[in-house]
Amino acid sequence: MKEHAVYRVYAVDHDIVSFVDVRLPLPQIPMPNPELLDVRVEAPVPHPPVVLVTNPKDARYLLPKHEPLERIRESTFIRMLVWTDQPVASVQVQIDGQVHPHPAVFRGTERQVGSSANETVKTPLWVAPWDPELYNDGTVHELQVVATDAAGKTTTSRTPFVIGQTLVPLQNDARGGWIMQQSFSSMFQTSACVSYILMTLCLLVVPRVYFATLPNFSSWLSERSVLHHKDMAYIRHLYTLCCNADSAVAKVKLGLAMLAARAKFLVWTQFTAQVYLASVPWLFWPGYFFAMGMCILPLFTGRLIPSAQGSDAVGSVYAYGIYISHEWSPLLDSWTYALASIVSLAVLLVYLPVAVASPSMFYAPRAKRPWYRTVTVRVLVVLFVLVYLGAPTLMTAYTYGWVSIVFGYGRGWLFVVSCLALYVVDWRMPVSLSNTTAA
Repeated sequence: MKEHAVYRVYAVDHDIVSFVDVRLPLPQIPMPNPELLDVRVEAPVPHPPVVLVTNPKDARYLLPKHEPLERIRESTFIRMLVWTDQPVASVQVQIDGQVHPHPAVFRGTERQVGSSANETVKTPLWVAPWDPELYNDGTVHELQVVATDAAGKTTTSRTPFVIGQTLVPLQNDARGGWIMQQSFSSMFQTSACVSYILMTLCLLVVPRVYFATLPNFSSWLSERSVLHHKDMAYIRHLYTLCCNADSAVAKVKLGLAMLAARAKFLVWTQFTAQVYLASVPWLFWPGYFFAMGMCILPLFTGRLIPSAQGSDAVGSVYAYGIYISHEWSPLLDSWTYALASIVSLAVLLVYLPVAVASPSMFYAPRAKRPWYRTVTVRVLVVLFVLVYLGAPTLMTAYTYGWVSIVFGYGRGWLFVVSCLALYVVDWRMPVSLSNTTAA
């Protein structure tokens, strides 16, 4: 509002939500701060009438899955709210360019809620009788409302409407229309479910099953190590050829071949590391426990309604909804909490296997540490845990009480266990961990 002088007015009419965006009639936008410029505002800025049509609703913003749109077809009045800083002189209604046969009349209310004149609640409702069946032809019609106050200021509101559930295109894809048309609840729900399935299968279940079917894990690990060394030597060979190539075409071909070989190397080394993780019980089973528990245990429990008394204030946030006051409420926020926990656990399940495994398993013995075991990478992983898990955990504790950490399986517990695992793997163990653990 400070930059554009635009504010939005909402109204709910028989469970149907309508809104209008209004721009303040300022002489300059953005308006300089009068206190900084030592300028006194002598009088309020005259404001033209604000008109919000609540029935029929603007066809561009219909929500067929969430609103009882059949009430528009069953209604008997056109309803509009008209706010003015002067008495209203007239409200004129037109439909499709034709003057409506029934004039608009004031049916608003006004009641005092305090001793001051500013503590008056006003409902500036204007209505005009109509027959919606006259416009139930499947086409888009336009309702025009012209409001004029006693000072002569006029506002014209144009509302496209349709009797039914046909949506009118927003025609503003470049200005956020595409975003407004998305179903974020389905988007986050799908993202969380797909991420969880991929994380559980690819990082835990499949490697563990494969590990259980190996007759001799040590022999398989030695064979994979030899293959990784050969792949790395082949990548270095392609790099040398690419640097010494004469033509640009040859450089491009060798570069693409090197990228493909590198991708194959990374996939197989990560799979080897995940299978190796399955052989380290003190790391694998906590990760498996957290992954399985996200389906059945609450992400955290806390005082979700601080103003309530007793047990009614305490609720549990699951991945797929909130349970509070003996009622189940599916909400979008729970899926965002779940997605954050899934992403955090997935990053740790990708990093910890390669961190706990010996670098010689993937690279030929050399004095230089691999890039993923440098101090910089280890510090970045710690920062990720602190920012992506630690900060939200503290915010949750501040908002819903410190009990959300004690019973915060998907937040507090995950943060504590992650810090312990990183401390042991990155700062207590030697970087070149031997393979004797697997044997």
